[in-house]
Amino acid sequence: MHLTTVFLLLLFMLSTCTMSQHSGAVAKSGDHDGEHAAWEWAGAFDLHDDEAYTWAAYKVNGKYADATMKFLIWPTSSATTAGIAAVEEAAETTWEGNATEVEAHSNTSMEASTLYELHFSDEAFASFYQIKLADTHSRSTDSFVIFTGHNPSEFQATGTNYLVAQDGVSAQPLATKVGGTSTSTTHNIGEAIGGSVVVAAATFVGVGLLFPGFQAFAKKYPIIPMINAFASGAILALVLFLLVPESLHEIQSQYSDESQQAAWFGSFIIGGFFTGIAMEWFISLLFPGYQLHGAAH
Repeated sequence: MHLTTVFLLLLFMLSTCTMSQHSGAVAKSGDHDGEHAAWEWAGAFDLHDDEAYTWAAYKVNGKYADATMKFLIWPTSSATTAGIAAVEEAAETTWEGNATEVEAHSNTSMEASTLYELHFSDEAFASFYQIKLADTHSRSTDSFVIFTGHNPSEFQATGTNYLVAQDGVSAQPLATKVGGTSTSTTHNIGEAIGGSVVVAAATFVGVGLLFPGFQAFAKKYPIIPMINAFASGAILALVLFLLVPESLHEIQSQYSDESQQAAWFGSFIIGGFFTGIAMEWFISLLFPGYQLHGAAH
């Protein structure tokens, strides 16, 4: 049992190596003019006019952080800290003007260089707003700064994102400015490659099962059932902590009506169970002598 425990610990350490932190380095600098801007948060993004985007705000602990929030998109030269600083003065003039009110789940498409006031729906657990960046090519830029009256994290529930493209992929800021402090993200390709190598190496664990002495070792130590249990637990954890929350988030970003969200989410969950049963039935038809491992014991 001692060797079995050591083996499982090594396998667990290998699996945890794949859960690396988001590759990036953060650099901080002070406010460009020493004063706090009228907005609370600014984020620089690389966005495209051939895609529609959805801005999402969620209730946290049963309520929104505020009933409304000012919102402004401004084109800039680059999605960097410098790109934010370059447009702050021009954006602040618009920020102090009149805002167009936008209700949650409305057909209004928010565009760049126009100030909006988002009104959150107290009847829904989340509020969604459409963004369409028209005439991007005429500006010769795909970089935009989004200014908000609140930090978007105040409206983020667990496993959600505030800006999602029409294909369901979350758009992440390449630079942000919060409370007079700027941060920028640089991608670390080395960490990404290293993480991929670790994940790929884990797939070769099964090669050890081919060694001649493994069968004798397995008979002496009850390691196979424990490995199966570990693998089942890992798959279940992947489903509960990653696949289910992410799928729910993607459905929420595509459908604003809660009944549609529940219908799609429930259908996929039930469909997953029946797919496994159908596969087992289909295999039994192809191979009449086939039966689940251990069913005869």
